[in-house]
Amino acid sequence: NESRIKPSTLLPTCQICSKVYDTYYHTPRVLPKCGQTYCEKCIKAKLQHKRGRLTFHAHNVKAKSGKKMCVDELPKNITIADLVKDVKFRSVG
Repeated sequence: NESRIKPSTLLPTCQICSKVYDTYYHTPRVLPKCGQTYCEKCIKAKLQHKRGRLTFHAHNVKAKSGKKMCVDELPKNITIADLVKDVKFRSVG
């Protein structure tokens, strides 16, 4: 009776919703100023307009050009996305 850790339990999750990152609904996105990663769905839900700027918690989410930035324009955390894809692929095979 050997106890084994499932690969899926090792996958990184969003610190807000605790969902495992994926490439559809919970895409890992990086906030430009602080470098923290949250899922796209949570960022969209938590964005607020304050004084003409988009803010996520206390972080301004603004493009370098100064224009309003869409969540889709935030950089993906490719390292996390690749890790999730790799672990899911290996656990299926």
